[in-house]
Amino acid sequence: MKTAVIALACFAAGLAVQNAPEALQYDFNPPPFAADAEGMIFFHFLPAEDNFSANINCMSQPYLGTLEEYDKLSRDQFKQMGMQIITAKVEDGFLVYEYTGRQQGRDMHWYSRACKRGEKIYLITATSLDKKWENDSKVLKDSVDSFKLREAKGVI
Repeated sequence: MKTAVIALACFAAGLAVQNAPEALQYDFNPPPFAADAEGMIFFHFLPAEDNFSANINCMSQPYLGTLEEYDKLSRDQFKQMGMQIITAKVEDGFLVYEYTGRQQGRDMHWYSRACKRGEKIYLITATSLDKKWENDSKVLKDSVDSFKLREAKGVI
């Protein structure tokens, strides 16, 4: 009987995997945001796991300094917050960081890109639980890397 229950559980688990919904791909053209927008521009969440939703957000921050000065400021803040920088580089006009650390009692993993346009820094950041990073990293990094600013009349 015990063998039959185990076999039935394995069969059901196999059906659950086979019948799991496929991920949907989509194209999305969000409305433009004003060039003078500050703060959170957008937030996008992946499905929740372990009471956390990996996410991507974009922030606009007023900043009069250079991108190099922003890099120094960011590295100082990472150090102050106890974050461990995995990579930090300049690539195609973006500062690119990957880093880990603890936040709200959880081990976290981040990937971000920052670019300067006028008197603002646009910071696009992916956040995941560190233990989920291996699973989430490709989709999160691809999404962050896809962000590009286009100028249009009155908007960015």
